[in-house]
Amino acid sequence: MTSEQYSSQSQPVKIAKTYWQEKSSRTFTFLSHVRTNFESVQLPTQFTTVNFLDSVLYPPQLKIMKILSIGLLFTFMTFESQISFANTGASNWLSHVTVDQTLHVNNRHPNANDENSGLERTSPLLTIAKAMRLAVVSRHQGVSTEVLIYPGTYRETIEVGLAQRKGGPPIIMRARQDNPGKTIISGSDIWDNWKRTPNNIYTHSWPYAWGLQPVLATWHAAVPINPIIQRKEMILVNGERLEQVLALSELRPNTFYISEKTKTVFVSPPLGTIIDKSIIEVATRSQLVQLYRMENFVIQGLQFQHAASAIGQKGAVHISGSKNILIEDNRFVLNNWTGLGFARIQNVTTRRNVMHRNGGTGWKGIWVKSLLSENDTSSFNNWRGKQGNFLRWDAAGIKHLHIHDATYNHVIATNNLTRGLWLDADNIDIVINRACLCENLTDGLKIEASPGPIRIENSRICSNQGYGLLVNTGRRIMLRNNVLANNENYPIHITGAKVRTIVNWESGEKVDVRTEDWTMIGNVMFGATQALFSLPHWEHFFETLYSNDNIWHARNTDKVFGLGREGSLSHLSLSEWQQQMQIDVDSHSILPLNLNQPTCQ
Repeated sequence: MTSEQYSSQSQPVKIAKTYWQEKSSRTFTFLSHVRTNFESVQLPTQFTTVNFLDSVLYPPQLKIMKILSIGLLFTFMTFESQISFANTGASNWLSHVTVDQTLHVNNRHPNANDENSGLERTSPLLTIAKAMRLAVVSRHQGVSTEVLIYPGTYRETIEVGLAQRKGGPPIIMRARQDNPGKTIISGSDIWDNWKRTPNNIYTHSWPYAWGLQPVLATWHAAVPINPIIQRKEMILVNGERLEQVLALSELRPNTFYISEKTKTVFVSPPLGTIIDKSIIEVATRSQLVQLYRMENFVIQGLQFQHAASAIGQKGAVHISGSKNILIEDNRFVLNNWTGLGFARIQNVTTRRNVMHRNGGTGWKGIWVKSLLSENDTSSFNNWRGKQGNFLRWDAAGIKHLHIHDATYNHVIATNNLTRGLWLDADNIDIVINRACLCENLTDGLKIEASPGPIRIENSRICSNQGYGLLVNTGRRIMLRNNVLANNENYPIHITGAKVRTIVNWESGEKVDVRTEDWTMIGNVMFGATQALFSLPHWEHFFETLYSNDNIWHARNTDKVFGLGREGSLSHLSLSEWQQQMQIDVDSHSILPLNLNQPTCQ
């Protein structure tokens, strides 16, 4: 078709051509924005610049149906399978490895003894620690080992490490799968011989002088530190945790007090408790498992509980300096502070783990390269922090910092007595997909001092008592197809300095981070009366923002955008936002009926 022939086409064809040119121009802007700011993102070949220009921006070469089909493709396209980051996590073969030998551990077996070889089921080892030492020896001999742990409560600490990390056959530390949840590594011991005093208070000698656990001086300068969060003692009666108090006069049912001066512990059990028929467990071990400089290691199906882990120190399970680690189907519950901790590890997969009712952070990680988290849950954490009003500093359901190359797929962080997920400083190449970050005491998700790219998609951030998404300086953030709803503060709140300098932990390079190069598409934001998007009036942010096809709905106001600093915001309606900022041109405020009460289902 010649240009003359094209010019004589009917008016409807010309209208279609004009509409799809405008639509495609915006799409091209979006794709160019993505390509510029998400270097790790892989775009399909049909969206390369040359193909795009050839097929869309020169409509004389197209038939009308091709124009319409390409337009519809750009209108309704999703990037479910078209955008992908590099593979992350541990090697796939770790999930189905065949080992050379199995060591049996069964502390309930009458023949259990650490003098046994452990190779026979009928002559098992007594402790996990002995089995792991034998497994390390076998590893040096080129033999892969499964440490198979039978149901029971193992009150011990396991420390496994290598003098030097250099590959080698795998070690698997696994609970027998026919009794899920029944194989427990515990930091507590059972104490008997309690003495009754008046007022239903029981006493026992106390041999420890742990005192207040130290915290960094910068913490004291930044936030109030209540002494209760510096304690690490735990006592449980029949599996239920008692609350610690700091004075004998504060004792009431369900509490305990420790006098290091008189070396005595005082317990006021729940009303109706018969002490002689009860199990009283006292946390005596700070760590349960420590792995260092390990490679090709698996932990499966175990429960880790009752560690006297302390604020600012290692978690109940702590893994450092290690590579190619699989952590699957475990529970980290009722530890005094952190349940699971990582530091300087590479190629790690966590799958279907539960971090539940820990006193501080459920799961903490720092300096991690290549992480895959799938179907992990961290909920109801920070009970000790809450007792001391320590809600926004250090604690979170999941707190990760200096994370490079990570995918969080269907991660759940709900009902924490702090924020849900916190990505704090130097986070690069991050994908958060199908997350549920809801009903936390403060924010659902916080991103801080991160150069990105960080992609958040298909997730729900709802009903948090703070912000939905709080960003304290974050670059190259993409929000796509998310629901941010019913949060007590703004669904999205941007704050912080114009520029923050961070250090890339891998390269040592200093990087200046500004809040810029954002992409927001296909999201639903709604709440009650407040603005839905609160942010400083930064030109560099607006000049690099692509936002479109979103729903902005507030029940009792149309002024859904707040510009400026907290307390002095100027508010804009969606139409004013569109006119002044020239973005969100296809966005609207009509709320789908089925999203009125969003859940994580």
